[in-house]
Amino acid sequence: RHRCDNTQQRQTLCCQGRRRLLPQAPGRVAMAGVVFQDDFEVAQINPEGAKFEKVNRLVCKGVVYEIEFLIDVNSELFECEEGDKLTVALATSLSVDGVSEAKAIDYARGAKASLLDQFDYAMHGTVYKFQHVKDTKVEVYVSHGGLLARFRGDQRHLKKLKVDAEVYTLLRKGSA
Repeated sequence: RHRCDNTQQRQTLCCQGRRRLLPQAPGRVAMAGVVFQDDFEVAQINPEGAKFEKVNRLVCKGVVYEIEFLIDVNSELFECEEGDKLTVALATSLSVDGVSEAKAIDYARGAKASLLDQFDYAMHGTVYKFQHVKDTKVEVYVSHGGLLARFRGDQRHLKKLKVDAEVYTLLRKGSA
């Protein structure tokens, strides 16, 4: 059996072109129900100017998967500055084990352990558009009741997201 000693971070091919698993980022925990997770750096805040008084549009660059991420957040609830590091996850359930029997309100009240315990900010939304851009690049759009998110990157990292799927967008500061 081949063992490659090429241990660079984020490398997907070994010295013989075989696929290998990416090393897990520090502080990253595998969670059932999570369909996407990556670390990001906030590159810009409100690049076209603030459109609404209590909303900031964050433009972020992915650290591991090199995905471009744009999201609108409530600026009073989630304060952020350019250069901040974020961990972003999309999940189909707030349940730690991926089972979606409980309602979101049960988790918000603290009655059950949930992914909310591990993140600073959460929004519920629906994937409303999945668009091929060029070659293997895609854009995935999520609406959170007027607050929007867009992921742009390689389709292999975003393929678990489907149109009309309900998802929770979870953000945590300081992990990247």
